[in-house]
Amino acid sequence: MVMAAVAVRAETLVLTGDFGHQPAVVRDLPEGSVVDARSGLFRVANSGTPVPSAEAPCDGLDQPVNHYPLQIRDSPSVTLLGGLFSGEVPLTSDWESTYCNSAGIVVRDSPGATVEGVRMRRVWDAIRIGEASSGVHLRGSWISEVRDDCIENDYLIGGLVEDTLLDGCFAGLSMRPPNGKKRTPDGGPFVLRDVLMRMQGYSYKGEIQEGPPFKADEDLADIEIHDSILVMGSRDTVSQLRLKIGWTRIGNCSGNLLLWTADTPWPKKFAPPPACFEIVEGEEARAILERSRKNWIDCHPLIQRFADDPASDAAACDREAFGGVSMRPVR
Repeated sequence: MVMAAVAVRAETLVLTGDFGHQPAVVRDLPEGSVVDARSGLFRVANSGTPVPSAEAPCDGLDQPVNHYPLQIRDSPSVTLLGGLFSGEVPLTSDWESTYCNSAGIVVRDSPGATVEGVRMRRVWDAIRIGEASSGVHLRGSWISEVRDDCIENDYLIGGLVEDTLLDGCFAGLSMRPPNGKKRTPDGGPFVLRDVLMRMQGYSYKGEIQEGPPFKADEDLADIEIHDSILVMGSRDTVSQLRLKIGWTRIGNCSGNLLLWTADTPWPKKFAPPPACFEIVEGEEARAILERSRKNWIDCHPLIQRFADDPASDAAACDREAFGGVSMRPVR
């Protein structure tokens, strides 16, 4: 379903109802338009095989797919408000067998785009930033159970993620062009502020492993991170080298925590994070994670959610703690 604008002035486009496995493509909106998806349900399905394997990979035809349920194209300074993205991506099969490319939201050729108040889970990539979209802004969103990248930014676009809960990423932020692709950074650094990013282990080449928080190009990626929490330690990491390279691409940086949730200390074989991270380990790290996640949810009572999501207790929101930066409603 392609929705294109004919107006020359900013407008509001409302997406409502269950789109099933039909992709929605929004394009050519006038500058500053709003896409109101707060009553919309989008289904994310990358695998035509219920349980992909080497013998029966994800490109089978046994069930419907919807690789890119919402695409926003050629719409400068557009704002996407809300949307419930229900993923059907297999969570237990091996990464290689499950790799049929997909993303919940794709933003392309839309500089200054804002994505706000999204609830998304059980997807391949969550947010994919395409070319010519510098200044993209993700805020006030809750994303969980992501089999690959929570944010894919392989075009090296400058932008901002703030006040967002990324709860269960295989890899956190990808800023690594595919092999052989030469790309020039566009629009300055990519900034994370007031973000909780928890890494989660999934099956990868036969073992349960976590990807790196930052999957970065060793020469070009420019990352800033402030007042944020990274969480690791549920499993071993896929690549010690990728972990190290990711740390080196962090420039301006302040006031962050790295929660290592395992009961064993931060491994000596792992490169340490920059000095702007305080490492907290074990039981204390797990307590901070649970407290911070709960506060973020309590402080965002108006975000859409699934029936089995925890409810918000707005009265318990601690505005001075992590997650309490925004009690404002989604517009």
